Amino acid sequence: MGKKIELTGLRFGRLTVIKEDEPYYTSGGNRKVRWICRCDCGNELSVVGERLRNGNTMSCGCYQVYRAKEANSKNLIGKKFGRLVVVRKADDYKNGKYSKSRWICKCICGKETIVRGNSLISGKTKSCGCLKSEANSIVHRKHGMSETRLNNILYGMKQRCYNQNSKRYSDYGGRGIIICPEWLGEHGLENFAKWALENGYADNLSIDRIDNDKGYSPDNCKWSTSKEQANNKRDTKKYEYKGERHTISEWAEITGINYHMLKARVTKYGYTMKEAIETPKYTRFSKLKNRNKND
Repeated sequence: MGKKIELTGLRFGRLTVIKEDEPYYTSGGNRKVRWICRCDCGNELSVVGERLRNGNTMSCGCYQVYRAKEANSKNLIGKKFGRLVVVRKADDYKNGKYSKSRWICKCICGKETIVRGNSLISGKTKSCGCLKSEANSIVHRKHGMSETRLNNILYGMKQRCYNQNSKRYSDYGGRGIIICPEWLGEHGLENFAKWALENGYADNLSIDRIDNDKGYSPDNCKWSTSKEQANNKRDTKKYEYKGERHTISEWAEITGINYHMLKARVTKYGYTMKEAIETPKYTRFSKLKNRNKND
C-alpha cells in the first residue's frame, strides 16, 4: 500500500471529509482507507478514499435524485451545454413507472443527437461524441506536440501535488493543493484533454490556477501566457496606486512607463508606486531620493 493521502477537510462534489474511518479490507486482503464524509444535504457516509479522488462518489445519492427532478421540470430549448444547443423536446425515456425527459440537440459539428435532460444539466454529455473523439485523438496519437504536451502538463501537476520527492512539492502538495477527482484515475487524461479543448488550449499557453490557494480543477484553472502566469504567482509582489493593486509589469503596461525605469525606481531606489508613476520621466533618481530624506 502506498503512502496515505490526508483528505480531512477537503471537498469532493457535495461531500466534505470529516475524519478517517476504520479501513476496509478486500477479499484479497488489500487494505482500503475509508473516510467519514458529510453531504451537503446533512447525511453522513463512509467512502473509500480512491472513490473520492477518482470522482466515483460525489454525494450520498441525493444529488442524482435532485438533478433528475430538475431536468424533468425545466424547459431547456435554446440553452447551450458544452458543444450542444437544445433544439426541441424529444419523447421521454420511460422505464416502468419512471420517466426522464429527453431533448434533441444540435452539436457545433452539425450533427443532431438525443440526450437526457439530467445528462445535459449535470455536464455528463457535452457533445454528440465528437469531443470525445478529439480528446482520444490527442491522448492516443503516437506523434504530435499536443498529445505529448498535455500528457506532460498533467504529469507535472501530479508530481507537484503528490510526489513528496518533487522539488516543488512544498509549494503545492505541502500546502494542500490537490487535483480534482475527474482529472485523476483511469480517464483522468481524457477528461483533462476534453477540458483543455473546450477552454482555449494552445501550444504557447500553460495551465494557471486563478486562485493560488485552491487546487487544480476546471473552475479554478485557465490557459495563460508566460507573462500572465508570472503576474499570478503567489510570491509576485503587487503594488497599490489609486486603489488598485498590480505587479510592476502590469503598472508599466497600464501607464505606458518604461518597465525597467519603473522597476528601478521601486525596487532599487525605494520609491512608492505613486512616486514612481507620477515623477517626471527625466527626474534624476538621487533628486527625489534626497528630497524624501529631507521631508
